[in-house]
Amino acid sequence: EEYGTDALRFTLATGTTPGQDLNLSLEKIESSRNLVNKIWNASKFVLSCLEKLEEEGYEWNEESLSTGAGRETLPFAERWVLAELSALVEENDRAHARHDIGEAGRATYNFFWGQFADWYLEVAKTRLYSDDREEARRCMGVLLKVFLSSLRLLHPYMPFVTEEVYQVLAGSGDSIVNSRWPRPDEEADGGARASFAVFQDAVRSIRNIRAEQQVPVNKKISALLVIDDEGLRAEVASEARALEFLCKIEGLRIIERGEAEALSSEEHIETVVNDGFCVYIPLAGLVDAEQEISRLRRQATKIEKDLATLEGRLSSPSFVEKAPKKVVDETVAKRDDLTQQLSMVRGRLDVLVAA
Repeated sequence: EEYGTDALRFTLATGTTPGQDLNLSLEKIESSRNLVNKIWNASKFVLSCLEKLEEEGYEWNEESLSTGAGRETLPFAERWVLAELSALVEENDRAHARHDIGEAGRATYNFFWGQFADWYLEVAKTRLYSDDREEARRCMGVLLKVFLSSLRLLHPYMPFVTEEVYQVLAGSGDSIVNSRWPRPDEEADGGARASFAVFQDAVRSIRNIRAEQQVPVNKKISALLVIDDEGLRAEVASEARALEFLCKIEGLRIIERGEAEALSSEEHIETVVNDGFCVYIPLAGLVDAEQEISRLRRQATKIEKDLATLEGRLSSPSFVEKAPKKVVDETVAKRDDLTQQLSMVRGRLDVLVAA
C-alpha cells in the first residue's frame, strides 16, 4: 500500500539476475516508486503541451509517429533521442530473447530516467515553449513516439501506470497490450549519439563551474566555446538555445582557437570537455565581487599556511635525508601544486581588486 503494485513488480523483476536470490530492500522499492512518479510527471508535461498544440490544430496518430520520413532533417537532439530509443529496443530484444527480463527492465529504467526525462524533456521545453509552432509540432511528434515506446517497454513491469497514461495519451480506447511492440530503427543516426554525449559533457562541465564558483542558481553567466571539429561545432551551435537553457547562459559564443589563445587565464575559467572542445567562462560578473574577493583571500591564506608547512618540512635536512624517497617526492609535488594554486588565486584576486 505504501509503494504501490507497479513499484513492487518492477523491483522484483529487475532486482536480480538469473540464478541468484533476490535481496529485497525498501530502498529499491522506493527507487522504483520514484520511477512511477517520474512517469506521471512526464505524462502531465507531455499532455499539457499536447493539449495546447491540439487547440492550435495539431493532429497525430500512431501511424504518423511510426514513420521515419524526414528523419535526416530533424534537429540534433531529436535525432539523438530516436537513436537512443532504437538502441534501447535492440537491447530489450536481445535481453528478452535470452529471458533476462531484469537486464531489459534496468536498461529501460536508465533510458527513461537518465536520457529521456533528464535530457530530452528539458531540451524539448525550448521547442514547445517557443514562438515557432512548426518546431513545436515537430518536437511533439518525436516526444510522443519516444514516450509511448517507453511506456510499451515498461508495461510488462509496470502495467497499471503505463496503461493509465497510455489510455489518456492515445485516446483510442484500446489497451496498450494490443499496441505494437517498438522496433529498432535501421536508419537511426548513430553519430548523433556520440555527438550528443559530448554535448552532455559540456553541460556538466559548465554546471560544475557554476557549482564550484557558487554562482546563484538563477544568475545567468557568459560562456565561450572552442570546438575544433566542424561537424560537432555545427551540431552544438544548432542547440545553442538548449545549451543556454540547461546551463543558464546568456551571450553564448563559439569562437576560434586563435581567439581563445588570446584570452587571459586570470580573467577566465577554462575547462576541457574533450580533445578539441574547451569551455571558457569569463570571471567578470560571475559572482559578487566583494564576496569573491573575501573567499579568495581566505583561500590564499589557507594555501600559504599549508605551503609554509611543506616548505618547512622540505628545508629540514633530517626529513630530506631520512624520509623515504617516495614521501619526499610526494611532498615536493604537493608543494609545487600549492604554489601553482596560490599563483592562480593571487592572479584572480588582482583582477577583481583592480576591476
